[in-house]
Amino acid sequence: MRRHSLAPIVVSLALAAPSLADDGADCLAWNQDGAFAADVTTVGVTRAVRLDVPSNLGSVTVVQARLFTGLVTAPSSLGLRAHVPGSNAPGAVLGESTFTVKSNLGWQGVAFDVPVPLAAGETFWLTWDAPAGAQMPWSPPKAFAGQAHRISYDGGKTWVSQVFQSSASHFKVRLQGACGCATDLQTHGSGCAGSGGHVPTLLTTSCPTVGTDLGVVVAGGLGGAWSLVVLGDHPASQPLFGTDCDLLLDPVRLPLLVQPLAGHGAGEGTVSLWGKIDSSVSGESLVVQAFVLDPGVPRGFSASAGLRISIP
Repeated sequence: MRRHSLAPIVVSLALAAPSLADDGADCLAWNQDGAFAADVTTVGVTRAVRLDVPSNLGSVTVVQARLFTGLVTAPSSLGLRAHVPGSNAPGAVLGESTFTVKSNLGWQGVAFDVPVPLAAGETFWLTWDAPAGAQMPWSPPKAFAGQAHRISYDGGKTWVSQVFQSSASHFKVRLQGACGCATDLQTHGSGCAGSGGHVPTLLTTSCPTVGTDLGVVVAGGLGGAWSLVVLGDHPASQPLFGTDCDLLLDPVRLPLLVQPLAGHGAGEGTVSLWGKIDSSVSGESLVVQAFVLDPGVPRGFSASAGLRISIP
């Protein structure tokens, strides 16, 4: 761990792989009662559950997804997909990761490699593939219908025509990450595209709170390329090296954070920087911008928009 004073937020920064925390706050949760349908299991199909972000919550960045399951020890996967209104079906994969279901019944799931941003009021699908079988994440039947869901027999490539929804289908789901903190995380300016037209983005793994760990994720850059994360005090807009890109913060503070992106190919690069927010910086703010070396574009690099992180 390396301890730095960062313009003026004090954090300890380190590279870290995503991990499933046991004590994170739930952004979105459904059917949190302790009871479950003990006599219902699933095997051999991929299930997709249709869910919505409440319009009054604001934007959400999902870092972890959990279901209430168990009974077996076997490989499984969880994912988030876009909603296709015309067919009322899951569409493009927004995020997906694998995990091993454990036999003890409880909340089990994944930490996504790249956090998944969702807009206020957005409809999306949670997909679950448990080929070896597992406890269905259902509460006992209720007097009203549960969430709509669909099934697939080919791993989510196609979906059967029927949309299932009944008093039995009350899925027990938890999604964790950054939610309800739009005033603490504000994007400004515009990024610059790299190879394939991909513009790097900056995401956080939670709302910024004193005493907690905060992850800043650079996503959408050129996989395998080097990134430069720049920190400053205030939003700004200054032409950069005579290119069409702007430096979106001022003044630039040391240290500059140089890290390689994981992944391969255009738009597939990502890296996470984690830090603990010190209690001395309550009420302060930090502006972040990421640059990624990219020989596939004439200027030689791509850039994210600026992200202002305010500490309540």
